[in-house]
Amino acid sequence: MLDLLYRFGITPRRLATEFPLPGSPERCLTRTAVQGDDGRLWMLERLAPTQVSRREAMGDLLAQLADPAVSGPELAALVPAYLPVEDGDLRHVLKADTPPHAGYWQLSPFVPGAEPPRPDYLDHDWRGRAVAALLLALHRAGDNLPAGLPPAPVPPLPAFIAGLHEAVARRLPEAARRLHPVRDALEALPDVLAAQPVVLAHGDAHPLNLIWAPCGKGDDAPADGSGPPTCEPLAALRGVIDWEFAGAQPALYDAANCIGCVGFEHPSGLGRGFAAGFTTALRQGVAPYELAGMGADMLRHLPLMVLASRFGWLSEWLRRGDREMLGMELDYCDILLHHRQRLANMWAGG
Repeated sequence: MLDLLYRFGITPRRLATEFPLPGSPERCLTRTAVQGDDGRLWMLERLAPTQVSRREAMGDLLAQLADPAVSGPELAALVPAYLPVEDGDLRHVLKADTPPHAGYWQLSPFVPGAEPPRPDYLDHDWRGRAVAALLLALHRAGDNLPAGLPPAPVPPLPAFIAGLHEAVARRLPEAARRLHPVRDALEALPDVLAAQPVVLAHGDAHPLNLIWAPCGKGDDAPADGSGPPTCEPLAALRGVIDWEFAGAQPALYDAANCIGCVGFEHPSGLGRGFAAGFTTALRQGVAPYELAGMGADMLRHLPLMVLASRFGWLSEWLRRGDREMLGMELDYCDILLHHRQRLANMWAGG
């Protein structure tokens, strides 16, 4: 396996097995940390043939986002772009023909960091500000992409929701009945989507898809991780991973997925530190990077967008046949539906 690194222009040293890299079959077949002879660490991924086309497109996008002229220096530093392949027909994916490692491979920088403590991070408003800064920086970078916004590899939300509701109605009629009030509320979704600008979205933005700088090592960072390592929001991050679903989406798409995941940790998280810092920064913008905010009127649509985003998770629990998680998701949708006006007022700043 290490010999594959020569094809990327890297002289290998060893497998870095002390860094386990979890993944999912939807993203890649395997992930392995490796080290080059200069001591630098890399992530080597093995792909299924069906993943190659999407990964090539991702490679093109990440190469552009890693350019400070496109993204600005703060965001560009967080993009672990794939190494180009030195030979072959593909630009960012290596096709190996010789067993035992025949197949498709990608190599990207390995970014060490720390996962946010769960559920403690719900009280960390600085983490919310960091994610908001990331999303707003992505929106601005999308305006600078030379070839324009790439399409997202997912169906539009209304079509996805309609198809999933039909599937639930066939397989779990009782669950479909519980979703009727949610579907009624989502009749306004097309108008809400039409009111939003289309921007570059990560597509799966939430705190666990970010690599965070360890806390407690800076002079101004509390040892319990409750404060940031620096006052500049994006400096709390070291990298952004799992870009498989990136592309053009409505402006609130990433924000809805992020805050929806935060609230699923515990519903009180919808109104606590992370959510407060997140929505305030989205509304007001982030001055250190000259990022304009979305404004209160747009953020009033965020609760409905969160409801719509949860259909992706409903689909996941249905695919897995996980009745327990499906039931929890339905309960969560009930909470979001019941409190949507209160959340709209809170997230829009009153």
